[in-house]
Amino acid sequence: MLTGCMSLSEIPSSIQHLNKLESLYLGSCLSLESIPDCTCLESLKYLFLWGCSKLKRLPQLPTNLERISLDACTSLVEIQSSFTRLHKVQYLTLQGHKSLTSIPDLRGLKSLTNLYIFHCPKLKMLSELPNNIEELWLYDVPIEEFPPSSEDLDRLRSLHLHDCSMLKSLPSSIRKWKSLRTFHIKRCPKFDKLPDDIGALESLESFVASGTAIGEVLSFISCLKRLTSLSMKRREGMDGVGLLLPPNLLGLENLSTLKLIDCGITKLPDSLWDLTSLRSLDLSRNNFGSIPGSIINLLKLDTLDISYCEILRELPQLPALTKIKAVNCTSLERSPYFAFPNDLFDLSTMVANFINCYNLDPDALNDFVKDTLLKIQGQATLLKKDILLITYYKQVPVYKGMGSIIYPESKIPEWFHYQSRGSFIDVKLPPLCLNCNFLCFALCVVVEISNPDGQCNHPQGSDHADSRVTYDCNVKSKDGNRRVECNLFDSPYRGNPYCLLEMSYCGPDHMKSNHVIIGFGYCFFCEFCDDEFSFQFNVENVIKFPMKDDIKDDEEHFKVEMCGAHLMSGLHLEESDEEDESHLEESYEEDEPHPKRLKHIE
Repeated sequence: MLTGCMSLSEIPSSIQHLNKLESLYLGSCLSLESIPDCTCLESLKYLFLWGCSKLKRLPQLPTNLERISLDACTSLVEIQSSFTRLHKVQYLTLQGHKSLTSIPDLRGLKSLTNLYIFHCPKLKMLSELPNNIEELWLYDVPIEEFPPSSEDLDRLRSLHLHDCSMLKSLPSSIRKWKSLRTFHIKRCPKFDKLPDDIGALESLESFVASGTAIGEVLSFISCLKRLTSLSMKRREGMDGVGLLLPPNLLGLENLSTLKLIDCGITKLPDSLWDLTSLRSLDLSRNNFGSIPGSIINLLKLDTLDISYCEILRELPQLPALTKIKAVNCTSLERSPYFAFPNDLFDLSTMVANFINCYNLDPDALNDFVKDTLLKIQGQATLLKKDILLITYYKQVPVYKGMGSIIYPESKIPEWFHYQSRGSFIDVKLPPLCLNCNFLCFALCVVVEISNPDGQCNHPQGSDHADSRVTYDCNVKSKDGNRRVECNLFDSPYRGNPYCLLEMSYCGPDHMKSNHVIIGFGYCFFCEFCDDEFSFQFNVENVIKFPMKDDIKDDEEHFKVEMCGAHLMSGLHLEESDEEDESHLEESYEEDEPHPKRLKHIE
């Protein structure tokens, strides 16, 4: 490999004698204006030019190249026609070429499968393409139409069109793209109509149209039998123009993800509730006033987003295991009830986000939270047989993962046994945990917003603008001489096991007042524990990317004002059930140790 440096202004002609050179990387060679003829480099397979801002012309290249990446060569004005003889090139990336106005005919690149063209603002015409293209990305390229050769793209599997400001439509030959699996078109404001033959794309699995002028989803889309993900979102400035949905969606039998965001929908089609494969449903920023009770038929639904549905007043009973996000549903009065299954479930799926839902009825909300925790607690009776197995590992039984509920309020629910002002609380365990009746903790904090209006001053959508509510848990050990940290069992947050909640403190989703955060699913290892716990809650800023000069990374956006803990125990686990025990005995082979006896083995 040969690499360049920022001060490199000239490459010696002796480079032509490096017959075994396989990779040439010239990055940020700001003074480099030319590169000598490279046709003699018969072993060269990889060419990477990045940030060579004074390079105006490419050298003659060897025909054995397989991958070419030309990024941020801002003075490059043309790509010579000899480029088309590179018949072994498989990957070609052109990015950040502010002066590039044209690309030669690429049909001679017989091996080209992946073509990426990013940020070429003067490139208004797309060159002819080889029919072996499998993945095509056009990002910030103002082309108006596709070339005639595009009708032969029968191997195309992935098409991404982002920020193509002049593109109005796709060619009618789209029906020939039988291999297309992924089609994403985003922020193309003049694109106003889907092709009539979109239903002929028999292999299509993922379709996204965001920030376009599309006003109608054609009935042909219901012919896409393999479609698993469908996402639609209007472009800005289309307020008052609703998306016309086909009344019949029954053909989308494999659809698992459906996003209809800010589409001006005033009534949800009845056929929506027949999409029984749906797992994720995003209906945020729409104008419907109700959700039919038939949503309960979506038995696989695990995520429902209805944020910013500002005239929605009530939610029906939701399917089991559904995470709900209802940020800024300002008219919402009644929260839903969840239909819990009769078998064990993943607790991490139990998430309810009601940030800034100020119209929620307090009594109904309290009933919702209490009902949810009671149902979770009631599931503990089903763990009776599992307790015998888990006892062998000296591990208190617990559901998998963690769940949370968040809503606007300034006090801890009264049924939390342990409450404290500030961010620290001590917990003394009752004897029930010694009988393996203890399931897990429910933890609760009230976060106080220090400057609700000031939060909006931060850039919206900034990836660095998050704050995290965390906790430290210490347990008195059985020998009484040390404290041990409480850890989580089988947690999805294993890499960061002490996070209660991570929330944005800027942008439209930030909390505008005090909120209650309830988390549950926290366990301990009874091998080490006595009966005394302590929890310390903290708020820390999450800096994912360098912050701008006008943003203080140590600013306190909210703090823990109150905290609480609730012991979630199983119901009636201490009652003997000889029938169940004898049945359990019979389920084990004679030469297999019975789990009830394993707890006596050191």
